[in-house]
Amino acid sequence: MPRPSRPVAPFAVALLLAVLAVGALAAAARPAFAASPERVRFEVMAHGDPAAQAFRTVGPDAEVRYGNGTLRGTTTIAGTPYDAELLGTLHYVDGSGPFTGWWTFTAPDGDRLALAYRAEVRQRGTATRITGRLHVIGGTGALVDVTGGGTLTGVRRTDLGGDVQYSFDLRLRHLPVAPDR
Repeated sequence: MPRPSRPVAPFAVALLLAVLAVGALAAAARPAFAASPERVRFEVMAHGDPAAQAFRTVGPDAEVRYGNGTLRGTTTIAGTPYDAELLGTLHYVDGSGPFTGWWTFTAPDGDRLALAYRAEVRQRGTATRITGRLHVIGGTGALVDVTGGGTLTGVRRTDLGGDVQYSFDLRLRHLPVAPDR
C-alpha cells in the first residue's frame, strides 16, 4: 500500500534555497579566465630605484658598464591593476649590449606573475632602445596556471638606471579576466 506523502517542511525548503544561493555566490566570486591564448598589450613607465642599483664602469675609456638594478612602476593587465618590478642584469659596451632579468607583476590581492626576459639594448644618441622576448616562469594564487610569453620594447632617454617606458605584447593562457571586460 502506498505511503501517504508528507508535506515538505518549510525548514528543508529554506535550507535547500540557502545552499543553492551560496553555490551561486561562490561561482560568481570566481574570476573568469581567458580560455585560449589572449593577446595582452600594456605599458609600464618603470622608475629607477637608486638604492637597488649596482652598476660599475671599467675599460680604458670607461666604455664598459655592467651590473644589476631594479626598476618599478604600475600598469593594468586585462582590466586588473598591477605593481611592476624589474630585476635586471646588464653588460654594455658603449651603451649597447645584453640585458636580462625578471619582471614580477603583483595584483592588489598579492597574487604574482613572474616573467623572465632576454633583451638587447642599443644606444643611439640620447635615446637607448630595448627589444626582447619574455616568457612566464610562474605565478601565485589566481595567476598560478598562467603560461605564455611575447615581446617587450623600451625607450630610455636618461642615464643608465633612469626611467624607461616599456611596451609589452604578450599571448597568455589562463589569465584571469576582470568581470567588466
